[in-house]
Amino acid sequence: MTHRTLTILALLAMVLCTAGACSGKGRTTVTGSTKHEAAQSRAEAKDSQKIEQPLPQPAPGGERSSFPDIQWPEPVLDTDDTFPKREGAHFDNTFESWQVSGFISDGQGKDMDFTVLFFKTGPVMMLLRHGFASLGGPDGVSYMSFAPANIRGAAENELWQQIQKDPENQIFKDRLERLQNGQTPEFSLIGDEARVLRNSLAVNYGPITLNRVDEKQFIWKLTAEVQGEKADFDMSSLRDPVQFYNPYITMGAQGSLDGYVFPRVNLEGALTGPDGAARNVRGAAIMTHLWGQVDPVGFRRYTIIGMNFDSGLFLQTFRFYTPDGVLVSEYTVIQEPLKEPRIVEDFTLQETDKWTSDLSGAAYPAQWTVSGGGFRGAMALDDREHEVSVAEGRGAFYVGPCSYRGEIPGGNGESAGRGFCRLVAPQQ
Repeated sequence: MTHRTLTILALLAMVLCTAGACSGKGRTTVTGSTKHEAAQSRAEAKDSQKIEQPLPQPAPGGERSSFPDIQWPEPVLDTDDTFPKREGAHFDNTFESWQVSGFISDGQGKDMDFTVLFFKTGPVMMLLRHGFASLGGPDGVSYMSFAPANIRGAAENELWQQIQKDPENQIFKDRLERLQNGQTPEFSLIGDEARVLRNSLAVNYGPITLNRVDEKQFIWKLTAEVQGEKADFDMSSLRDPVQFYNPYITMGAQGSLDGYVFPRVNLEGALTGPDGAARNVRGAAIMTHLWGQVDPVGFRRYTIIGMNFDSGLFLQTFRFYTPDGVLVSEYTVIQEPLKEPRIVEDFTLQETDKWTSDLSGAAYPAQWTVSGGGFRGAMALDDREHEVSVAEGRGAFYVGPCSYRGEIPGGNGESAGRGFCRLVAPQQ
């Protein structure tokens, strides 16, 4: 095996895992200004996608994912000349990811969830660009993996190594044959069109794209394709992001991450099915951007959770573990309604249940007891269907809805929260 192939395999191991965590003192701050009337401007949906049907109110997913009507201070970073340098790509870092996960509803009351996730890893001269898109609903969960040929080759090599260890394993042999013959329906090749920009938010990986479309407001266009279902979403934020640079997110002994999260992004647009029929959708999402230098060991097992609560509280936690499950570092920030974000030092998640994937062999946490920092309750995955992989079970991880019930900071009695859990566990 050549040195270049080994390098690509090492980078693939990095890109298969996703990012963020820290133990540190300090306070994350976001600059704001006075209260304002809610902004009315947002990007227009494509005329060709407009259809005559009522749009639901932006409370997708039922009571658990509804949001109170809070008028946040007007964003100031949307016109700040320095923020595009943080908002765009960071080519001097070996890891970067953009994630948009949300809940949407159509005019017939069908509730769905989605995630679009982009990765950029490696040094400038050997960048690997790779992404996922998933769509879940009453009929189940579908996903697509988008990657160039070198990542597919690395996945093939990993399967071949598994076969070398277990020559009689027909499952691995069948998976390798499907991948080599282009018969893996969840995998799609992308080429030179996988582009990102340094000084603006522009990420374009084949059919999955995320681009800021207004220089003076936080307005974006998101597109994706999942098993023939095409998404075309217009998104906007009426509040500044929570930023992760004071302190930075640290992971293990070697890694550190910078980034930000928009806790609530309003969304509307259209889903177009394989038959060409379109339906309007509306909802809300969480948008997260992370970059930095990673600790490869720390990326083998971690938990990242972003969640909104019925009081208007937002929670973001990053937790990194040794491969055998010992917590190494953590970083938790909350933002209460109309308040500055703040670090929570004593927030804890105690795993109480797990499940093992038939596809990958990874054992993921499924339920937790939550305590500390004003929290006291239980959190759980909404289902066990949202596992995705680069190809044929290689590079698998979980990214899907999760929910909370219990006490929260500033709450009065039991509160409910719903968001997204991104989980990586060692594969068997």
